[in-house]
Amino acid sequence: MFPEFEVVPAVDVQDGQVVQLVGGERGTGRQYGDPVAAARRWVEAGARTLHLVDLDGAFEGERENADAIEAVVDTVDIDVQLGGGIRTAAGTAALLDAGVDRVILGTAAVENPDIVAEISDDHPGTVLVSLDASDGEVVVSGWTEGTGLDPAAAAARYEDLGAAGILFTDVDVEGRLDGVRTGPVARVVDAVDIPVVASGGVATLEDIRALDAAGAAAVVVGSALYEGAFTLEEVALAAAPFGGRARRRSVRRSRSPSPGFAVAAGGSAIGGVGDVGRDVVEFLVGEVGARAEHRVDGAAGVVLEPRDDVAVDVGDLLAGGLAVVERHGRRVGVDGRLDGADQAVEHL
Repeated sequence: MFPEFEVVPAVDVQDGQVVQLVGGERGTGRQYGDPVAAARRWVEAGARTLHLVDLDGAFEGERENADAIEAVVDTVDIDVQLGGGIRTAAGTAALLDAGVDRVILGTAAVENPDIVAEISDDHPGTVLVSLDASDGEVVVSGWTEGTGLDPAAAAARYEDLGAAGILFTDVDVEGRLDGVRTGPVARVVDAVDIPVVASGGVATLEDIRALDAAGAAAVVVGSALYEGAFTLEEVALAAAPFGGRARRRSVRRSRSPSPGFAVAAGGSAIGGVGDVGRDVVEFLVGEVGARAEHRVDGAAGVVLEPRDDVAVDVGDLLAGGLAVVERHGRRVGVDGRLDGADQAVEHL
């Protein structure tokens, strides 16, 4: 599932039409037309996966848009992950037999965690558990009921039960086009070894890069695509190689210690110089043990002082968007695209 980072278009269906809700609240959505037309649009734009949700099913507990969903599945020839109103193992099996590639279980998984193991045993690699969080708590039934569950702890539990991945939605920023919050995503990523798909708040190409840096394996995008904030073609043209998940896993899970070294982080081909560097530096300072130093032309320099149980792989850092790395005063890697990086290192 998601061997490479993906941007996944959302096709959320309510009353037979594509809708994007704000904050998960009924009655706040804008309509974007026919689901099949939307699906074709995203496939033609280069999507490799579609995120398909029966919103009426999510609220009511029973699938209400089966005909529209079936029409989309029959139309496209890319992977489809489907959620909303899926409550039983038998219903899941029928959907998989009908051409759905992955099912998204939210309320059903919370109310009956064993269903995750049951389906995963019979259909390995097909269950994506949806953890929708508001104010740090998993919510269910169309985001209307709190559960008291911590998203990171719940993710680890479902991984043990055989889930192939976690869909984490930050409900508090969903549909608002105000930007993402990487902290909650990073907590879930750090709790599991399976892919985490992030959703909620994406407004710019820079938001996508930030979620990649936080370790997400993929990002579901709805409103930003429908409102024309950017296109899938622009993502493909602008994107430097994504490597946040590999970088974060390398830093988090390496066991041998690593001596301190200096890095400078600038922007990337997505979003311009500066913001990506700040995101990477904040991750390093918070997770590895580093002290922030000088900023020059939007590039940020840090000196890493890893904890004894953390190793930092220079190659992974460079692949993940860091511009310059020096170890013991010797330059070990340079990416000349990022203005200001050399100067930031010189100031360390």
